[in-house]
Amino acid sequence: MALGKPAKGSSHQRASAVLATKGILIKPFRETLFGSSGELGKVADSLKRHYSMIKPIRRRAVQVIFTLLAVISLPLAVQAATINIILSDMDVTYSGSTSGGSLFDLMGGFSGGTLDPSVSDDISTAVFERDDNIEATLVNNAPDAIHADFRLTGVGPTITKNVFVPSVGSNGGAFGFDLFIDPPGADPPEALLRLGVTSVSLLLTNNVFFFTGEATIISQNLPAGLILASAQPVVFSYTATLPAVNGGLTTVSMAGGSGAFTISGTAIPEPTIPALAIMGSLSAGVIVRRRRSARK
Repeated sequence: MALGKPAKGSSHQRASAVLATKGILIKPFRETLFGSSGELGKVADSLKRHYSMIKPIRRRAVQVIFTLLAVISLPLAVQAATINIILSDMDVTYSGSTSGGSLFDLMGGFSGGTLDPSVSDDISTAVFERDDNIEATLVNNAPDAIHADFRLTGVGPTITKNVFVPSVGSNGGAFGFDLFIDPPGADPPEALLRLGVTSVSLLLTNNVFFFTGEATIISQNLPAGLILASAQPVVFSYTATLPAVNGGLTTVSMAGGSGAFTISGTAIPEPTIPALAIMGSLSAGVIVRRRRSARK
C-alpha cells in the first residue's frame, strides 16, 4: 500500500497552532502575574507604600546617627595641655620677724602687688612651655627687664627645721605673685601673670629651701598665645639648694636662697585633629542632606 506524502506546510501549521494555544494560555497568566492588578504588581505597590512610610524613619535614623557620632566625638574635641612657666635665679627670703613671718622676693620685703620694679626681684630668664615644648623664652636684657614680685604673710615667727610643714600663710587669696616686664615707656609695666595666693607648704633644711602651693589667676597676658584656664587653680613651687639658714637646732627664724620658681596650669583646650575631622564630616553630611531635601 503506497503511503502518500504529508501535505506541505502541515508541520508548520501544527506548530503555529500549538504556539497560538500556548500564547492564549500564557497571556492571561502573565497579565495575572505581572500586571498592575497582578500579584507581583500588588507586591510592587505594597513595597512602594512601605518605602514611603520608611523614608522619613530612615531620615530620622540618619539624624540620630549623626547626633550620636557628635556626642561620641566630644571627648576627642578637646585636648588639655599643661603650661609650665620656669623662672630662673629668683631670690626668696623667709623672715620670721616680718608681718607675722613672711615669704617674699628679696627686693620686696613686706611690700608688693604694685608692679613696681624697685620692690621686685629681677629674673634672669623666663621659659614658657606647653607640654614640655618651649613656646617662648624671655631673657632679662635691657630694656625689657623681667621682674617677679612674691609675698606671703602669716607664715609664722619660726619654721620647724627638716620637717615638711603644710598650709602656712594667710594671704587669703589676695596678691601673692606678679610676673611682669618693664619695657621703655611702659607705665605701668606690662603684667604677664598675676596670681592670688592663700597658703603654701614649706620645707626648710640646711640643704634645701622648698615651698609649693596653689593660686588663682587674677589676670594673664602670656606670650606665644598661651592661655591658662582661669577657672582652674595653678600650682607653683620654689626650690633653692644650699640656702642661708639662721636659727636654732630645730627651728629656723630666717632663710634665703636663689633658685627656680615654677608655675604649672591647664591650658585652654584646643580641638584635636581627629575631632576636627569628625566634626567636618558631620557638617558635610548635614549640608548634603539639606541640599537633597531642597531639591525635592
